[in-house]
Amino acid sequence: MRLTLLIVLLSSSIFSIAQRIEKTLVLNGTVFAYTYDDTKSIFKKDKSIELEGSLANVQLELKNSQDKVIKTVLSSSGGDFAFRIPTNDKYTITYSKEGYGTSAFDINLSGLSEEVAEWGLILKNIEIILNNYESDKPQDNGEAFGEVRYNETTEQFQFKEHYFSQKKRLFKKDQENTSVNLIQLSLDKNEGLNIYSKRSEKATVEHDEPVNNPAEEQVLDTEGFSENYLTAKERMNAINGISVSHADVTTEDISSLADKIKAERTKLDADRLNAVSEIDFLNIAAREKLLESAERELANAELYIAEQENKLAAQQKFIYAIIGVLVLFIAMAILLLLAYRQKKKSNKELAEKNKKIQDSINYALKIQQSVLLSEDQIKTILPHSFVYYQPLDSVSGDFYWFSKVKNKTILAAIDCTGHGVPGAFMSLIGNTLMNQIVNEKGVLSPAEILTQLNAGIVQSLQQTQNQEAAQDGMDISICCLDHDAGSLIMAGAMNAVYLFQDDTIKTLKPDIRTIGGYTRKGKTIQFNEQETAVKKGDRIYLFSDGFMDQFGGTKDEKYNISRFKELILELKDTPVENQESAFKKSHLDWKGKSPQTDDLLVIGAEV
Repeated sequence: MRLTLLIVLLSSSIFSIAQRIEKTLVLNGTVFAYTYDDTKSIFKKDKSIELEGSLANVQLELKNSQDKVIKTVLSSSGGDFAFRIPTNDKYTITYSKEGYGTSAFDINLSGLSEEVAEWGLILKNIEIILNNYESDKPQDNGEAFGEVRYNETTEQFQFKEHYFSQKKRLFKKDQENTSVNLIQLSLDKNEGLNIYSKRSEKATVEHDEPVNNPAEEQVLDTEGFSENYLTAKERMNAINGISVSHADVTTEDISSLADKIKAERTKLDADRLNAVSEIDFLNIAAREKLLESAERELANAELYIAEQENKLAAQQKFIYAIIGVLVLFIAMAILLLLAYRQKKKSNKELAEKNKKIQDSINYALKIQQSVLLSEDQIKTILPHSFVYYQPLDSVSGDFYWFSKVKNKTILAAIDCTGHGVPGAFMSLIGNTLMNQIVNEKGVLSPAEILTQLNAGIVQSLQQTQNQEAAQDGMDISICCLDHDAGSLIMAGAMNAVYLFQDDTIKTLKPDIRTIGGYTRKGKTIQFNEQETAVKKGDRIYLFSDGFMDQFGGTKDEKYNISRFKELILELKDTPVENQESAFKKSHLDWKGKSPQTDDLLVIGAEV
C-alpha cells in the first residue's frame, strides 16, 4: 500500500515514472519551440534557426481513426506531456499553441499481435517541435508529417515519414532539426527504454492518468512512511520551487537559478550513492526528472536573455545607423547650403561680369555700325543694290565697303579672321585701311588696293615679327565698276565674284591667298585683276563664305555653291533691290532649328 501511494505521489510530481499498463501505450515526451524568421533584422546577413527550448501550455489532442478527439492535455511548464493510448487503433496526435503554429504525427497501434497488445507498451521521451514565427500548417496542410509504429521483430518503435505534394522542410538550412528528424532522433536516443519485454519490468502497476501540472500540491497521508521518503519529498518540493519568469528575468536570476540547481544536483548525487531500496531509487528518479525540467527552464531563461541581448544589440546598431544617416544628411545639407551660397555668389559675380561684357559688346556694335555705311548711303552710291548682313554674334567679322570716286564705284565684301569681338576688331582695321587707300590716296585699281591692304595688315599686326599674329587676316572680293567705260575690274583674295549676264552666271576667280599673314620684311605681295565688259541690267554678287557654309536641310548638310547659284537664277526676274528678303528667307528655311554657323554677308548690285 505504501509503495502504491509513493508511486502515485511521484507520478503526480512528474509526468509519471512510466510503467507498463495492460492493453495501453504509455507515452510521454517534451514539446520544444524554435524561431525561423528571415525578416527579423535588417542587420542579419545569415538568417538561421533560433531554438527557444521547451514550450509550456501546448495543447495536444489525441484523435482515433474516426477523427474523434478522445483526449486533450496541456504540456507542463517544462514542456512535458503524457498520454495513455489503447493498443487497438490508429491515432493522430495534433499539437498547437497560439502564435506557434500547428503540427501532427500518427501512432499506429492497429496491427499489434494479441500478446503485445495485452501486455502493453511504453514510449518515452518523444521530442516534438513548433515554430513561433511561421506556422507548420501552411507547409504540411494540417497533415501528419509521419507515423510511429511498433516493430515486433526488433521490439523497437520505428518512424516513417509521410510524403505528399505540398510538404516542405520546416528548416531550410539545418536538415537535422526538422520535425521529422527530431522525432526519429528521439526514438533512436531512447531505443533501450521504449520496449515491452517482460525482462524490462519486475511489476505491473496500474494508476490514474498523469496530471498536467507537475507542481500541483498533493495532500496524502504520509504516516508510517520512512524518513528517506519524507526527505525525498522535501527535496522534490525544493526543486519545484526553482523557477524564473521570462517576463522579468535578469542575469542575477539566472545565476541564482543555476546555483540552486547545482546545489540540488550535488545533493541528488550524494543521495544516489546511499540509495539501497526500490523506494529510494524511485525517489532518485523523480528528483532527477524534476531537475531535468528545472535545467530546461534554466536553458530557456538563458536563451531568452541571449535573445533579448541580440535584440538590444540589433536596436543599438539600428540607432547607430540612424544617427549615422542623420549625421551624413546634416553634413550633406550643410555642404549643399554652402555650395548654394557659393553658387549664388558666383552667379551674381558672373552676372555682373556678363553685364559689363555685354555693355562692352553693345558699345563695340555702335562703333562698328558707325563705320559701316547705312542703307540710304549705299542706295545713293548704287541705287539698284542690296546688302544681306547677319552677324553670328552682336558684332561681326564680316563687313561691306562702298565708295564712289568720280564716275567709278568701288564695292567690296570682306571676311575677317574669326567672328564676334575679335573679328570686329579686324573689321575696324580693314575698314580704316580701305578708307586710307581709296578715299585718301585715290587708288582705284582693285589689284593695287589688295596689295596695299595686305601691306597695311602685315604692318598693323606686326606680322613680320609676331608669329602668333601671322594667322590673322581676311578674305576679300573687290570690284571697280566704271560707268563711263561700261567695264568691271575685279580682284580677289580667296573670295570670287559672280556676274549674272545674259541669263548665265560667270565666275570671276580670285587669287588663292589671303590678305595678311607672315611676310618677310620689305617684301611686296602682288595681286592679279581681271576686266570684263558689262552692260545695263547685268548683276554683280559679292559674298563671304558664311551663307554657303550654313548647315541645315533634311540631311544637315552645307547650303553649298550650287544652291547659291540656283537661288541667283531663280531671282532673275526679281529686281535686285528686292532680293534681300529672298536671300534671308532661303537662309532661314535651310537653317531650320540648326544654329547659325558663321557671320553672313551677301552684296548684290545691278549695273
